[in-house]
Amino acid sequence: ATAEDKDGSISKVEFFDRNKSLGLGTSVDAKRFVLTVRGLSYGIHHFVAVASDNLGRTDSSLPREIFVNGASLISVKGPTPDSLVAPGSDLTLTAVATHPSGIINKVEFFANGRLLGEGSLSGPGTYRLKWKPVHFGECSIAVFAIDGSGIPTLSEAVKFRVGIQIGRASCRERV
Repeated sequence: ATAEDKDGSISKVEFFDRNKSLGLGTSVDAKRFVLTVRGLSYGIHHFVAVASDNLGRTDSSLPREIFVNGASLISVKGPTPDSLVAPGSDLTLTAVATHPSGIINKVEFFANGRLLGEGSLSGPGTYRLKWKPVHFGECSIAVFAIDGSGIPTLSEAVKFRVGIQIGRASCRERV
């Protein structure tokens, strides 16, 4: 907050969220005051700064509305990293997505940067998408979760290979 007094000085600036005091601000240069607040609940907050001068007079700022939104937690659970998938097989992609608000509006699966489709909720926080057919090569799956505020979060990519497992061959002839 910025506060100044034409006929004196500002003695303190207190910050409020609605009617709850968040604490006193620290003066940066006798005009600007800052306060760091941690652990705010998710949702809408209305901040007001109340400045007091050296004579005890007070004045309030206009309310400033902010929305606190935590990040979604999202991870690809299937296929597992570095796994080998048979070519031409049907593959069920699985991801887990949660948000502190409890709201996930959409989960989208991507293979090598290309949208495969939207996952379907199959259990608490679990989304699935059938991918058919799977072709030879290296593959990277990532997932976007869109929370209730429309904010996307991208998962870490999971890399796997589509190919054929070649077993150990013996060069020894049978006698």
